[in-house]
Amino acid sequence: MTTDFGRKVQQLRQLAGMTLFEVAQKMNLSSAFLSAVENGRKRVPDDFVEKLGRALPEARTHADTLESMANQARQQVVVPLPKASRQDADLATALARKFNTLSDDQKRYIRAILDNYNPAAEDK
Repeated sequence: MTTDFGRKVQQLRQLAGMTLFEVAQKMNLSSAFLSAVENGRKRVPDDFVEKLGRALPEARTHADTLESMANQARQQVVVPLPKASRQDADLATALARKFNTLSDDQKRYIRAILDNYNPAAEDK
């Protein structure tokens, strides 16, 4: 799932007639990372719009809009769940919806569960 920011970056790159590899090289990033940002799988780094402006001159004319879109994208998390059951997808959605209402203790508790999870131990 792409973000508006990712779609705009991809559009600017394609209008410039440049490949992922070419733009990533100019930004000193891997093409895999640039692709992940374009597709909403990686968080937009704070210096991304500045680097993009150096790689794609056209991006400079859209710098304010891009920065606003980047800030919005930084507040979103995309979690692809292609093999999840409906119940699992509902669980992930419920967590996302309630996340901002959880206390720090509740977040630490959830983190501890995830950090200590060992799927190999369930097989025994």
